[in-house]
Amino acid sequence: MAKLIICVMYSDGKLFEEVRKGLEESFGRIVDSVTYDFNVTSYYEEEMGKGLKKTILSFERIITENKLAKIKRYTDIIEDKYRINSKRRVNIDPGYLTEKELVLASNKKSAYKQDLGLNVYAHLTLKFENGAYVTTHRTYPDFKKEEVQKFLLKNIKK
Repeated sequence: MAKLIICVMYSDGKLFEEVRKGLEESFGRIVDSVTYDFNVTSYYEEEMGKGLKKTILSFERIITENKLAKIKRYTDIIEDKYRINSKRRVNIDPGYLTEKELVLASNKKSAYKQDLGLNVYAHLTLKFENGAYVTTHRTYPDFKKEEVQKFLLKNIKK
């Protein structure tokens, strides 16, 4: 059993609010969130523009880890709903948080990601050891930020 979290990247705050409301309707009450400038890479700028923000939403809902692939497929449908000229305006990555790890769902296959089925892959983003998160060379740069790790630690207990 794990806590559902969903990461949303966007540049349009109004669009984010619409997406956030839809996610809450689909997955239940949001108990916490953290928002920060997503400036650790320019990878998404060509598709989504500059001035990107990322909000991590923590849900009250507890899930079984085997539901992550279906949740990712659903969030992909939401991303597609808001595309303009085949370009995403929002990037939504669900994941789960436990006292051992943070795992995010990805559509990108890689040798180090676990196949969850439905063309979805589990990316072990952070490990939790001795009361703190441990990063690896596979940890996304923004998840190395102190504010993100503090948020996740706080939400393990909620």
